[in-house]
Amino acid sequence: TCGSDWTIRLWHADLTKPVLTFVSSTKSVNDVCWSNVCATVFGAVSDNRIEIWDLRTTNLDPVIISSVSDPETRLTTFLFTDDSSTLLVGDSSGLVTVYQLRNIAPPKDTH
Repeated sequence: TCGSDWTIRLWHADLTKPVLTFVSSTKSVNDVCWSNVCATVFGAVSDNRIEIWDLRTTNLDPVIISSVSDPETRLTTFLFTDDSSTLLVGDSSGLVTVYQLRNIAPPKDTH
């Protein structure tokens, strides 16, 4: 989950407290989405930035941060495509921007 307290929380269905809490910027976190192909990667959007987190690398900070240059634009929604190589980010003006994700290693095949 995400919210106006600047945090992203990872929950387990059987527990009443979050398993992990991630602190984002000092802005509300408007949306969060897990990668479709890598269980350790998720992304989030706050008012003016996109964050990509990879728990294989660190759970303290995002591995990628991209800020929006227009201070009037508020990022509202975030979605990975099916193969998780592309991000779709919606904003408060109704625009959807497409980003190509690079430098995130795919998970190792354990078979």
